[in-house]
Amino acid sequence: MALLVAECGTGKTKIGSAVLYAYQYSDPCRQTYRKAFNVVICPSHITEKWVRELHETIPGCLAQHVESMSDIDRLYDLYQKENKTVYCILSKETARNGYMTMPCVSWNRIKKGFLCPKCGKVQEMTVFDEDSSYTVNADAAFFRNENSKNHKCQFCEEPLWGILNPDNLDPKRNEWVRIGGYGFVHRRFAANAVLECKNKEHRSKIEKVFNNPNGVFPARGAYSRYPLSAYIKRKIRHIDALLVDELHQYSGESAQGQSMAELAGIADKVIGMTATLINGYAKGIFYLLFRLKSHLMLLDNQEYRNAGQFCSRYPVNTPLLLFFDSRDLI
Repeated sequence: MALLVAECGTGKTKIGSAVLYAYQYSDPCRQTYRKAFNVVICPSHITEKWVRELHETIPGCLAQHVESMSDIDRLYDLYQKENKTVYCILSKETARNGYMTMPCVSWNRIKKGFLCPKCGKVQEMTVFDEDSSYTVNADAAFFRNENSKNHKCQFCEEPLWGILNPDNLDPKRNEWVRIGGYGFVHRRFAANAVLECKNKEHRSKIEKVFNNPNGVFPARGAYSRYPLSAYIKRKIRHIDALLVDELHQYSGESAQGQSMAELAGIADKVIGMTATLINGYAKGIFYLLFRLKSHLMLLDNQEYRNAGQFCSRYPVNTPLLLFFDSRDLI
């Protein structure tokens, strides 16, 4: 992985593409078979700029802005047939704009637990109490966000999360309500989520669910289509390089950041370009490090869901000098 940090107008697009070209063509294995499949992810308003400057910088290459799965298929077929380097240009919006997943478990008032949709057994969670631990029925907070512990049924191993249909707004068929930036809240247990939530903005949204449990709450950002980043990961499975423009825009806990991580995970080399790598806070680079160098973060005993631990270990300390007149103390 390489980071290119320079001011706006420096020419990061041409510098990054030229560095990648020099690296790929310096490989002796590529001297007789010169081609590579590279992916560029950038903001939507500069996709055509990338196409233009790649054709100006890289001799004999093919750069194309893709907007659908059929565009990706045609470009990859051309890469396999032609002996030339191909650049697949993705906007960060279309790279991730796709379906969302939601909990498929349903509450059973008789068994007092959330049931697997396949085997019908109550899901459980482990509670730690000082030096001991014990198992209880999983609560609604256990399914707030998808993770390795709640992804599959503990008994039949069937997925407990399914596709969220944004067109299905019937409250009777949607036990769960998605709160942007927070996760999923069960309509029956919204009061518990209000007490547990510390963010004022999220708490106000959860209170609306509590006050109107049978209301209609559309999931913002949900689409009825497959994200292009996930399609590349499943269909192509391997790319030679990933160029990420405006890298700092993927530093938050967002779906677009996850799409960048998906592509970085199947790339041999990654080049990140930005003018502002760090925003002054430790959390500003926390998710970037996890998405680009997760193995190093794990070796440092960091947890993806615990950014506060990273911020407390690597804080930004600003010295504060106070000047006062000694006569003010009298």
